[in-house]
Amino acid sequence: MNSMPLENMNHILSLLRANYSSHTTDVSLCLTKTERDIQGVQEDIQSILHDIRQLEGKISSLRIAQRGLEWRASRYRSLLAPVRRIPPEVLSYIFELASLNGCSIIETVHSPPVQLSQVCASWRDLARRTPKLWSHISIFEEAFSRPSHQVKSFVTAHLELSKNSPLYVDLEMPELINRDNELALFVIQTLVSHSARWKELYLNNMAPFSQQLSAIRGRLPLLQDLWLHSKLDVDLDAFELAPSLRTLKSNSGACSLIRLPWNQVTMCQILNSSSSIALQELSLASHCNEVELLDCAIKESEGPVQHIVHNLRSLLIGVNREYPDFHYWFNRLTLPRLTSLSIAGLEEAPPISCQSALASDYFPVFLSRSSCTITSLSLIDLLLSASDALALLSALPLLSSLTIHESAVKPFKNNILTAQFFNSFAIDHDNPFSNRQSASTKHLRSLNLRLHATLPAKLIVEVIESRWIVDPEYSAVLGIDDLSAVEIVVLRSEGATMLDVQELCDSLDWIRRRELQFTCSSKFLEAKET
Repeated sequence: MNSMPLENMNHILSLLRANYSSHTTDVSLCLTKTERDIQGVQEDIQSILHDIRQLEGKISSLRIAQRGLEWRASRYRSLLAPVRRIPPEVLSYIFELASLNGCSIIETVHSPPVQLSQVCASWRDLARRTPKLWSHISIFEEAFSRPSHQVKSFVTAHLELSKNSPLYVDLEMPELINRDNELALFVIQTLVSHSARWKELYLNNMAPFSQQLSAIRGRLPLLQDLWLHSKLDVDLDAFELAPSLRTLKSNSGACSLIRLPWNQVTMCQILNSSSSIALQELSLASHCNEVELLDCAIKESEGPVQHIVHNLRSLLIGVNREYPDFHYWFNRLTLPRLTSLSIAGLEEAPPISCQSALASDYFPVFLSRSSCTITSLSLIDLLLSASDALALLSALPLLSSLTIHESAVKPFKNNILTAQFFNSFAIDHDNPFSNRQSASTKHLRSLNLRLHATLPAKLIVEVIESRWIVDPEYSAVLGIDDLSAVEIVVLRSEGATMLDVQELCDSLDWIRRRELQFTCSSKFLEAKET
């Protein structure tokens, strides 16, 4: 490239302005020279463009080489991944956590250990040497519409690789399946041959196969948890000899018709039953400490009142939209050892209303009749009013633990945890011996609340501060116990953002530093219809 100096632009313009004609000698020479100069510049530009193209080609080649080296480095870097340095005994625990939901056949086959086995040879070897990964087996009714060889290989492989590990089995047959169905018989007989390893068992629609189940009698040494979702043959004795059985779940009265070691059962869950069947099963489970009555139909007009006495210590009543009035249960029960009471709306069909908790005086009469001391109360997802909740609390003078969770479905509002509730729940230190509602909960030590963010933080802070007394002598005189644990979950939504979680935490920080176990978190709710 030969760079040529161009004629000065100002000189050219001066010549043009000073002459009337462009044909004068000076102007003509100037323009001729300028034309030659432009031609030279164009040649220089072409030379530069040629050099640029060469450099761009070299840059492209270098970039291709760079990408190749980066890809190669990435491949080698993967060899240095921390997961490759984890000892096998630790990795096996990670595999167990990844397989908590177990192996199942529904519409598709889901087997975490199989998926882990497909990563590499070492993972495959470790997965096959970890029996726990293969011990959760769930076969649901959709599985019986799949090719039989897939189901058979699934069952066989998981039973073989689980070795001697305890088994967690869910087995659900299609509702109208034929008792001679070849695949169903294979599955049942194969699982029954391993009944000595069953630890937890869920059965549904098994009535046609009661004969096959009879083979497990006396072969259930490990069975701890049994859930029967549908009825079996009357007087079936397959589960009568199960020395480890402690937890029993009965759906629609399935357990009331067969022989079971009822005296061993310490936890009983009764679902989707009438009150008469629920009470019958409760009477059979006479040694239960913990009972859950979920989705059981009960109403006032059921005829003669059936009444039972039971020594259970913990009771959960789960109510639904059709039968929301839990207080009827208190007219059926006498529970002298009851210490923990939980009442919850079921998530699948939450109640949209509840009658007064003290309707017909069932609850006060129940407390008087039972002479029990309830120290723990939970009210979960109930559309009770603040007045009803306070009335319940006033009947429980020795309450030490209280849980109240507002419903997390629309409409997003507080039904119990209102300003009225908090104002009545605070201890009035200016008049400590008043007959306010708060006087009945002076022994409260643990408080767990979930509420919508429609209240100011100050309201909650005042309640907690009123129940934290620094001076033990003053506390003893008042007969008030300090709170030791408080957990609050704030439900935020489009129309509920008043309650500031950070303000709440900052305001109570001084108490938290003085041994109060305080946690506060928030959750944003999406609009979800009831």
